Amino acid sequence: MKKNAFTLIELLVVIVIIGVIAALLVPALGRAREGARRGQCANNLRQIGMGMSMYLDEHNFKFPPIFIIGGPNWWYTCLDPYLDNRNVWKCPNYKYHNYASYNYFSYGFNYWGLNILSGGEWTGKDINTVQNSAQCIMVADTYPRPGNQAYCYVYKNYIGYRHSNGTNVLFVDGHTGWYRTYPQAQSQIPWSTDPISRQWWNY
Repeated sequence: MKKNAFTLIELLVVIVIIGVIAALLVPALGRAREGARRGQCANNLRQIGMGMSMYLDEHNFKFPPIFIIGGPNWWYTCLDPYLDNRNVWKCPNYKYHNYASYNYFSYGFNYWGLNILSGGEWTGKDINTVQNSAQCIMVADTYPRPGNQAYCYVYKNYIGYRHSNGTNVLFVDGHTGWYRTYPQAQSQIPWSTDPISRQWWNY
């Protein structure tokens, strides 16, 4: 009996077809995975927003101070009683895993617009002083300052771009959104002295 077998050319054709299919699927799978991580990051911010809302309700509608001079508290430790899971402080695309370090926290607070420095002490502004709660940044996916905790700096180089050259932002009214932040020339988050930019940062 004659045995049927693949020829070398047929095997090479099959291998090439498999390679082409893999090349088409890998980017799509990567985009799907990044989409899931971006969604998880946005969900973290929503939980932080709910914690912030409860904090405001119990503190005369004033935001937490960025830190308490001479005390152990930072803005995020003020929210700890209102959050069940410490992992909400870490973006899934952020690879730092040392809980003992401030750099574990990948989200930053817009303290420049939501705090006041008076007499050497930081205090939270009243939420009613926010110019536009739907446009004012409260917390954002950011990069930490080396050796210190993450802030949501008013400088663009401290705004994150871990998610497809962009970042997730939590606004004062509680909604989240993704914005392109890299390269800086194409950033959708403004930083200037014009009135629109001032509403984003509330300064």
